[in-house]
Amino acid sequence: MLSNTPIFIVDDNPIDLSILQVMLEDKYDLELAESGEQCLEKLQKNHPELILLDIEMGGISGIEVCKKIKQDPETKDIKIIFVSGLNQPEQIKAGYAVGADDYVTKPFISHEMLAKIELALTSRIKA
Repeated sequence: MLSNTPIFIVDDNPIDLSILQVMLEDKYDLELAESGEQCLEKLQKNHPELILLDIEMGGISGIEVCKKIKQDPETKDIKIIFVSGLNQPEQIKAGYAVGADDYVTKPFISHEMLAKIELALTSRIKA
């Protein structure tokens, strides 16, 4: 476990945001964002190791946020896991196509989510 590792959680649904926050707050240093725009603003000040990113949000979609993060030399190495209710193969493929490191569909199983987070953070350290 990589405690105190900074992670952003980006979701415009307060319930989903709260579920992830409660699940992770004792393990990681969390920064919450309720929109893609807010995420990009926060990235100007802080660079997390990982971003848990919803796709369907008002304003900028998670797909667009991911593209912007991966195109910026300052943030391109941040790991991104999409956490989305979109579960069709073409939607998941689109997430990977813009640079996501993993894709988790909602509703998710907490131990699987924790395992995917740990895997992403561990692979970032080894890279």
